[in-house]
Amino acid sequence: IGVFSLEQFVASVLADVDDPESEIPMAMREHWQKQDERERQKGVSQIIHRVVYTHSTGEVTIELKPEVSAEFSSNEAPTGSNRPDIGASN
Repeated sequence: IGVFSLEQFVASVLADVDDPESEIPMAMREHWQKQDERERQKGVSQIIHRVVYTHSTGEVTIELKPEVSAEFSSNEAPTGSNRPDIGASN
């Protein structure tokens, strides 16, 4: 699988607000969905810890960085200053 194809797949999973079974926090998916393609491309490395493909099952697991997962999983209302800047480059 090419890197661009993998990035596109990950970006589509992150933006899928219609998947009720997703383990990715809804706030994260809603935020990600609002990003344009360029912002998503820049932000993938800032939020993804790793992507694991299990050949025997064909399953792809996307693991968020712990700090990002914790931020978007919190029950507190998000604030702009505390939200990870997913679209910014390093």
